[in-house]
Amino acid sequence: MNRFEGKVCLITGATKGIGYSIAERIGDEKGIVIICSRRQENVTESMELLKKKNIKCHGIVCNVGKKDERTKLIDFITTKYGKLDVLVPNAAVSTHFGS
Repeated sequence: MNRFEGKVCLITGATKGIGYSIAERIGDEKGIVIICSRRQENVTESMELLKKKNIKCHGIVCNVGKKDERTKLIDFITTKYGKLDVLVPNAAVSTHFGS
């Protein structure tokens, strides 16, 4: 199945566990996968694994609990693709957003 073909899909907290599995599945179904995490090494490692599976993907360092980092993430997506089709808010975020 290619349910996500051509769709720009952001999965937060997607470098491990359930988030990574969601990113992998969307990528397997031809979605353009954008993952984020607070740590560069996690993003880099996950990107390498996704690319080995021929998944079209981008990885961004982003703490979604911080407004300025969320803004940079969305700016990247809209500049690169002009749209966001799917959002999977997987990252654990405290109930108090930083700024």
